[in-house]
Parts: sequence; structure tokens; C-alpha cells
Amino acid sequence: MIGYDAAAFAGVDLSVAMTEEVDHLLGQHLDKGPRQEDLTFAFWRPSRGARRYTGILYEAALPEDGDRILDGNVAFTANYLERVLSVVPSDTGIALLHSHLGPGWQGMSDDDVVAERDRLAGAVAGRTGLPILGLTRGTDGAWSARYWLRVGRRQYARHWASTVRIVGQRLRITFHPKLAPPPPDQPSQQATISVWGSEAQSDVARTHVGIVGLGSVGSIVAEGLSRIGLQRVTYIDHDTIEARNLDRTLGSIPEDASQRTPKVEVARRLSSVSHTALAFDCRPVPHSLLTEDGLRAALDCDALVGCVDRPWPRSVLNTIAKAHLIPLIDGGILARVQPDGRPLHVDWKIHTVGPSRRCLYCLGAVPRSDVALDITGKLDDPDYIRGLTVAERERYARRNVFPFSLSVASHEILQLVGLITGMTRIGGVGPQHYSAYPGIMVVDQVSDCDADCEVNQLTASAVDLLPSIVSPGDVQTPINPVTCANCGAIRPTELLTGAPRTACPKCGAVAITIHANIHEFLLTRDRIEATLTASSSARDWRRRWEEIQHDLDELRPERLTPFSSEGINQAAHDLHSFFIQAYHLKDALKIDARSLGIDPKDVEAAVDSEPDLALLADLANLDKHGRLDRPPRSGHVPAVISVEAITGVQGWRLRLNLEHAGKQLDGVEVATKAVDAWRRVLAGWRIA
Repeated sequence: MIGYDAAAFAGVDLSVAMTEEVDHLLGQHLDKGPRQEDLTFAFWRPSRGARRYTGILYEAALPEDGDRILDGNVAFTANYLERVLSVVPSDTGIALLHSHLGPGWQGMSDDDVVAERDRLAGAVAGRTGLPILGLTRGTDGAWSARYWLRVGRRQYARHWASTVRIVGQRLRITFHPKLAPPPPDQPSQQATISVWGSEAQSDVARTHVGIVGLGSVGSIVAEGLSRIGLQRVTYIDHDTIEARNLDRTLGSIPEDASQRTPKVEVARRLSSVSHTALAFDCRPVPHSLLTEDGLRAALDCDALVGCVDRPWPRSVLNTIAKAHLIPLIDGGILARVQPDGRPLHVDWKIHTVGPSRRCLYCLGAVPRSDVALDITGKLDDPDYIRGLTVAERERYARRNVFPFSLSVASHEILQLVGLITGMTRIGGVGPQHYSAYPGIMVVDQVSDCDADCEVNQLTASAVDLLPSIVSPGDVQTPINPVTCANCGAIRPTELLTGAPRTACPKCGAVAITIHANIHEFLLTRDRIEATLTASSSARDWRRRWEEIQHDLDELRPERLTPFSSEGINQAAHDLHSFFIQAYHLKDALKIDARSLGIDPKDVEAAVDSEPDLALLADLANLDKHGRLDRPPRSGHVPAVISVEAITGVQGWRLRLNLEHAGKQLDGVEVATKAVDAWRRVLAGWRIA
């Protein structure tokens, strides 16, 4: 699929895609009423899958006065063509778009053929190295498209695209009437059609959907799509069935675990006998998305359903949705449990990503830092995981049970159907957040990415993602990543994991330089150095004390933010972080103890003598390590019982229910008493 020779495109499916924004701009220009056609040139970039070649239209080169001849029909002038040829960017193709005075997929008149084949094909191919792309817009907004490929010396033949896709708030596809004809209604789909009708069913059935990840959620999505009548599906997953998958993977049996059957094969086996389509084309791809085979297969699809939980492949899907105009339906499950194994909090989120929609980063579904950790292999490093906080470890634990997967899968399918049909009564109006307790679904309005989002800037860029999917083993770490910031002497790598900071044996300096390879998976992979220096210890404890008091003032009032599962989780996270921050005031005090006229041992003694500070110490230790790694300083092991949100006069407030020494406590009240205790201690030392 390189160049413009027909031989290079043998057996390739052709398509065109554009954003709703570009479609709207072109429609405004081309619509001149019932008696006048119009035209424009535009620029496009190639997106190459395994079996499909897509021209992504990204910018119109609108005509100026005198650039075309309008007399009912329309023709472009030589000057207009020369101007476009002179400004076309590198690695970019040229398209000619014009309007016809009729609805639906449009054919071509003799004049249309002469303009594209004879006047444009050779000139454009010679200038750009890509075929001329022709598009025609009908009065109902439907597009038709074709590529002109070289079949001999100065000879070009028309090759029709099978689809033209408009991607934005919905996925609107115009299908070639012969290459992708509407399927007849099936008796086995009678109930489905009775809900959203034959026309919508025809669009849903012909949409090529890829499922990335065929585990607990993906296997259910695969079965759901086969039953509602999809004709073409692609399954992408490199993993195989193990015994631990049998309680969550639909269609798997014990023999699959013993034989390590690929998950894509289990899904294919089930959907091949359960589908309701008249003709069913299922393509299992037993490769990771982070391989060329997996990535190319994803680029063949009209829409993707993401059922992977690792940050790196989710970030790649995130970019595909924007850069290659293949919308993504993504979902995630978070299940937190108490130390005794009882459920603490369970929620899941489902959202659609693509042009004019927030990406996974801006939704908060995938932190950028998690992607970096996944790329460097940290999420598979037991030592690294042990050093994380409880909340962080639970985020990476990927706990799940089959009923959770059923709910996420069903909502992903509904959002997919809503995206294709435009039926908000089916797919909802935006990202969905469900909290199992108390059992609420919060729906956000659809909005675009933040202004500085780097992924949004790649919209319709067709950026080549192959350089981004290097194996984690290819990411090299410097042999000596830690050095003294003063003299450059090699320091212990344990300092990276939070080991006590000791002075450099060569010069006595404490500051260190951490050398790291930062791999930006989208654009660059540059080596940088960041120098971390300690702040002034002379004011460190005072600064921390001020921040603790300020943060407590932020925790106590009613919250005016929307009442949602995300808001509740954030409030709980803020409180847990506060416990750790307030407890570690002791470390700053111990550093400055001599200058304050106290003994460092007095600081630890104060924590032990103040019951509220002793409880704070146990809560901080519990949250940091998941369990107390020493006898409780308060005399009893505290436990988090539940997380609740209590509505108030103007907003809501968090209630973190704790159990300690047989008593029920409120987390915010515990935080308040701890600060009061620190205030008493500091006043006793006459330093605050």
C-alpha cells in the first residue's frame, strides 16, 4: 500500500475518513442550492492497516475568486490546480471534492471521469507520490469516494472506496451500495430490529468493529456483537487461557486452560456458532496491540472497543481514536478491598473517545505517569509495586468478577450502538460512572480535550504509531542512574526507592541527580537529566505545617463539586493523602530539632504520648503499606469500614468510616483531632 500503482493495492479495502468539523466546513462550501454544483481541493494523509487503506481528509484548500467555473456544473481552472500542487505538504495527498444534485452514494459523469483521471491523476501522483482521491457529496450529506491507481504507462483506473466515515459526536458511514450492500433483515434479529429499526440495524451490522482484549469484558462484548448481527469483527489479543481466567472469560472451558488456547480463538469459536448475521467475517489476531500485526489489524476497523487494562495499550488506542479517526469505546473497573478481603469500593467507567470528545488522559481514565511506568516495565516489578501506596497498588491490582464485566460490556455495546446510530436513548449522552455503593450512575456531558492536550493536537494526523510500540525490554536504563549533584560520584540506586538520604561519602552533599530515559510514546524518545535538590530545611517544617492546616481547611467544608463516584473517590484519596502528610510533619521537625532547641527523640515521644497522633501514625502506615509493618502505636489496629458521601445544605461531604479500639470514627474528625494534637505539641515547645 505504498505509492500509487494498482499492484500495490491488490486485495486492499479502500476507505476515506474525516472529522465532523471538516465535513461541516465542506458541506457549507459545496451546498449551493438545487441548481448549482461546486468543488474544492483538499489535503489528506494515508492511514495503512493490514488490509485497509484510508485517506484521512484533514484540510480544505478552498478556491479563491476565479479558481473555478460555475454554470450549473462546475470545473476547476489550471491556476487553481497549480496553486494547490505548489503548496501541498510532504507525505500528503490531494483530493478533489465536488457536489452532485442528488442524494446517496453518487456515481460519476463523463466530465467527472475526465477531470479526475485525465487532468489530475498523473499530475497529482507525480507531485505527491500518492493517488488522486476523488469525492462526491450528495444533497443528503452522503459521500462517495474513489482512488485512481496506475495500471500502466500514463494509464489510471478507478478503484472505489467501500466506505466514507464521518467521525465526531457520532460515527456516520456512507457505504458503497455494491461493495458493502445493506444486509436483509434476519428472523433471528427480529427483537433487535424492533428496538432501533431496520435502517439503524443495517448501519450497525456493516460497521467493522475491533475488540482489543478478549478477557473478562472483551469476551462478553464479542458475544454481544455477534448476537446483534455484526458482519465483520476483529479480535486482537496475544494472551491465552489460564485456570485463573475460567471464572471470568465467556466461552472458556477447563480444556482451554490446559491447552493454553488463545483468547481470540475462544471468542471466535463461540461467536461462529452464536452470530445472527447472514454472513459473518471474524478475524482473530493472536498478537498484542503493541506489535505491528496487532496495530495494523486495529487500523482496519471502523470502531474499536478497548477491553485492556494496561496503561500502555490503552494510550495507543487513545491515539488511534484521535489520529486515525477510529473512535474508541473504553471501560475500566476499580475494585478496592479492605485488609480482611471484604469489598470497600467498586466502580466502573465507560466512555467514548474520538474527535470532539475528551481523550483518556483528559477524562482521567489513564494517567500519563502510568503509561510511562508500563513502558519501562515498572508495573511488572514486584519491588516497585511494594513501594507504592495502598491506593496506587489497588489501581494496578485489576480486581474483577464476572458480574462487573457483564455490566461494563453491556454499556460498552450500548455506547457503540449509540455512536453508530446517533440514538442517545440507547447509548446515553456522555461518559458514564457507576458506583456499586450506593448504586448510582453519574453521566457527564460530552466535551473536547483540554486546550494543551498533546493527543488532541494529533487529530486526523494519521501519525505512524509503529515507533511507539517498542517492547519494554528495548527501553534502556543507564547503568548508574543516580549520582551526587555536587561532585558526580555514583550513589546507591536504592535512593530511587525512598531509602534514607545519606550524605555523599566523597563530598558530603545530600542532593542527588537522577538520570532517566524518558520515552514519549507519541513523538520523541529523548534522554534528559533532572536534578532534584532539597528545599531549605530552615523553613521546611513551617512550610509543611502551614500546608497541613490549609489542607485540613479544604477537607472539612461541604464540597460544591458534582456529586459523583469520581468526586467521592477523589475526596477519599485526598483524606488518605492528608493522613500521610500530617504524620510526616515529624520528619521535618526531627531534621530541624537541634535548631529548635529540642531533641529528635522528643518528636517521636510526642507522637506516642498524644493518642490522636498515635492513631494518625497507624493510619498513615496502613495506607502506605497496606498493612501495619510494626505494632500499632495507638495500641489497636485501625480499619477502614466504608466510604460514604453525606449530602448537606449546599453540597456534600465525605464520611470515611473507621473502626478503632471498638469505636466507630469519622476520618475527617480524626484528621481534625490530629492537627489539634500537633498544635498542642508545637505550643508546648513554644515554636508555634
